[in-house]
Amino acid sequence: MSGSEVEAAKILAHQSRCPVCGAGVCNGGGGAHFASATFSCGAMFETYSAGVRAIEACPCPSNIAAAALTREAGILPHNTNAQDLTEEGE
Repeated sequence: MSGSEVEAAKILAHQSRCPVCGAGVCNGGGGAHFASATFSCGAMFETYSAGVRAIEACPCPSNIAAAALTREAGILPHNTNAQDLTEEGE
């Protein structure tokens, strides 16, 4: 493995939070040549020969987008009491 691939494994293995939304890690770790991480939001990442790839995308950006569209439509979601809708996916 080249140095950058080893660095990708090291970086992913040390993630304590989802790089998209900040949710905590549920399961993860690795060694010199491979790492994986699963976060409480459902996102999953792993290393491969060209770096890091998303196995399961973080749903939070989609939840935020849906909340923004709902707000644009003038509808207050049932799961909020006028709270900041940007926190909905967390």
